[in-house]
Amino acid sequence: SVEHRPYGGNTNGSAMRVGACGWVAQSLEEVLELARQTAEVSHNSDEGIRGAQAVAATIYLARTGHPKAEVGRWVAETFGYDFGRSVDEIRRTADHSYNCDVSIPQAFCCWLQSETYEETVRNAVSLATDADTIAAIAGGLAAATPRMEIPRSWAEKAFGLLKGDLKAILVDFSARFGG
Repeated sequence: SVEHRPYGGNTNGSAMRVGACGWVAQSLEEVLELARQTAEVSHNSDEGIRGAQAVAATIYLARTGHPKAEVGRWVAETFGYDFGRSVDEIRRTADHSYNCDVSIPQAFCCWLQSETYEETVRNAVSLATDADTIAAIAGGLAAATPRMEIPRSWAEKAFGLLKGDLKAILVDFSARFGG
């Protein structure tokens, strides 16, 4: 028999890769379940699952038109995160951590305190912490937020770098689910 004991993965990888769940889900309940399932594969701690659910739920809520501030409050209350620090304060005092309980608030503060996709990503990178992951999470949140679209030149550049079937997969995904 297979034994499924927790292995304690609490790092931010579960939150970094969960964005698609926020686009494909048709309800808040579904997005939370999909996020849990994707996280449990490698991050089956409460922290890893909670981080994935917070990100996926935010993408779902943002893309379905819920106001950014309202979503931020709901996520903070539901998942127990503190989004009260300014990006400048985080930049001055940021811990370099792969832990969800550190990374998720950093990414959310970058998103909540920005007006554009570019500002969100630039703020995330400027933290000089786990920059690629924080920017991936924050950028995913911004991409789902009305009026925070990815700059066309950035999207075209990124699309041009894709190899093989990845272009077709992205086009198909976008046609089916938006984004």
